[in-house]
Amino acid sequence: RHNCAASHTHTHTQRLTGITTFDSHSSSYSTTTTIQPEANAFLSPPHHTRALCASTQWTEGLWFHCHSYCGPEDQERVSICGGLNNARNRLQTCVRLAIEIGAGIVLPAASQRHPTDVLSLGSIHRDLDEYFDVGFMVKALREACPELRVRSQGNRTGIARVIGTERRTLFAGPYNKESNFRGIIDQVLEKEGVARDSISDAMSVAVSWGDSYCAWSYAAAKETGNIHKELF
Repeated sequence: RHNCAASHTHTHTQRLTGITTFDSHSSSYSTTTTIQPEANAFLSPPHHTRALCASTQWTEGLWFHCHSYCGPEDQERVSICGGLNNARNRLQTCVRLAIEIGAGIVLPAASQRHPTDVLSLGSIHRDLDEYFDVGFMVKALREACPELRVRSQGNRTGIARVIGTERRTLFAGPYNKESNFRGIIDQVLEKEGVARDSISDAMSVAVSWGDSYCAWSYAAAKETGNIHKELF
């Protein structure tokens, strides 16, 4: 078992996403506005996540648009799909992967199953705010990882270049510290003729990365008792 996602039974530690009812459209945030975090965003101070972020080498202008290659056929397929818990696990795994490569994160959209054809995944587009209190999540992220920049759902405005990648399936297995995910992303960039040290806010790049929700193994990374608990 990869232990890549938290069980829904552990809701007392799941403070990052701030799951709410479907009337949470009042949440608003931007990439430039400073948001003061709420005092109770975490049950205890996220010391391990802060230390991880402080030790990460960040690349200004590099963005990680993480999703599951889901969405309506007539639109760009850059949504996460599945049920509520799948979407939550995928979103939080995206945060961990973005930190690992030192990139800002472009939040994905969400897609729900077809109302009558349950085998049809991601056929209906939904705003992420219909699943989570995204404003609360961004506030919590600013407390846990001040270095991580966050763009709103699907917002790639002003990004000079978007690099697509092949979709990975659940059976490809998750990443961990030994997998060198940062090196994998560098290889993606180099294949497209982009060196990491050439990226800046003026010459920004987004990597469009489609993967399963089980893309990071906290057990293999020895993070189940610290990072895993703080993010979930």
